[in-house]
Amino acid sequence: DTLLQGQYLKDGQELVSAFNIFRLKFFSYENSSNRYLGIWYNNLYLNLNDIQDRAVWIANRNNPIPERSGSLKVDSLGRLRILRGASSLLDLSSTQTTGNTTLKLLHSGNLQLQEMNPDGSVKRVLWQSFDYPTDTLLPGMKL
Repeated sequence: DTLLQGQYLKDGQELVSAFNIFRLKFFSYENSSNRYLGIWYNNLYLNLNDIQDRAVWIANRNNPIPERSGSLKVDSLGRLRILRGASSLLDLSSTQTTGNTTLKLLHSGNLQLQEMNPDGSVKRVLWQSFDYPTDTLLPGMKL
């Protein structure tokens, strides 16, 4: 459920929330080679046919990646970036920090970029997906 500063989530990999409720992954819509980064209900956890094949949040809806070269990275400055190959495609967060930064997919479906204290507790939330809803509202999202 966690991506540490300097780590990548590459196309084909998934980040799964605690209790296996949600997963973050790159995907394509049927009959398209464009790739998107989205949060989904985890099919292994839920058996609800009407929501299994639908992302509940999409990071790059207006900036698709034309092939499977995408990755998500928490860079050395603590920014959350979607990359196409080695080039930045979309900065999800622009706040820079010298602190220890972690990306965490919560069991609520909220993806949070967190600045951490030395003891491992959360110092502050730098960015979160719940502040940027797409077409599906989850409990706790802002309108």
